[in-house]
Amino acid sequence: SNKFSATGGTESTYSSGGINYKVHTFTSSGTFTTESSGSVDILMVGGGGAGGNGMGGGGGAGGLIHTLGAAAIAVGIGSHSIVIGNGAAGSPNNVTVNGSNTTAFGLTALGGGGASSLQMQRGGQSWNGAAGGSGGGSGASDAGTGYGGAGLQPGSSSGGYGNAGGNQTSAANHYPGGGGGGAGAAGQTPASSNSNGGNGGAGIQVNIDGNNYYYAGGGGGDGYSGCPLSGAGGIGGGGAGSNELHAAAAGGGSARNSGGNGISGVSERGGHGGANTGGGGGGATWSNAAG
Repeated sequence: SNKFSATGGTESTYSSGGINYKVHTFTSSGTFTTESSGSVDILMVGGGGAGGNGMGGGGGAGGLIHTLGAAAIAVGIGSHSIVIGNGAAGSPNNVTVNGSNTTAFGLTALGGGGASSLQMQRGGQSWNGAAGGSGGGSGASDAGTGYGGAGLQPGSSSGGYGNAGGNQTSAANHYPGGGGGGAGAAGQTPASSNSNGGNGGAGIQVNIDGNNYYYAGGGGGDGYSGCPLSGAGGIGGGGAGSNELHAAAAGGGSARNSGGNGISGVSERGGHGGANTGGGGGGATWSNAAG
């Protein structure tokens, strides 16, 4: 007499362990309408942060929230608003750009932190990555130490997963960018001024619809003239950094949609985060190209 049923999003079904599940997938904002009370397992991911422009770090992944089984969310009868946060658009204008929050059932998955860049530093701004669900990576540095943004999701009132972006060392002319943080691991800090760009942090594998996808991989940092390879996108849709003269790495896969590959060239944007993954964007090369 109190059979739990609901409508909203793209609906599908699958079976696991002898249990049948109905899935409601929202890749844009909408309404989840319940005809009786019950409980739901949820996966929520914030929008990914943008990679840095002009020798930039990788963008941080959106914060990830996953509840399952005993932690399932109780919902009452009626209409429940689902707000899906957009990924951040990369900018050439020397700013860190965070992704937008995703909200549902009283919980908030924070948007990923935007990455910083060498161009920001030369413009007199901080070269630290921005804090977010996972933090953005620190961009390249003429001198001094730059820090990746903090991963705020685990400490938020909603809990969940997120990690810090990769740092820079204090060596002069440290040009590869740090990787953006992912839901499962921090972004990588480049080893030296001529090492590879920092890889984006790994995402987390969640099977909530019958697919063992990874979500919320961090973006890879840029590579400059002496860097053999740019930073790879984190598994789970992170975009790869681009590289000025040498090889560019691949975007993070094993996701709903893989992150974009980096590109070799003087004025190349970073690779995009994978659609509907919460992955961060990759860092750009020189000439103020956008993340």
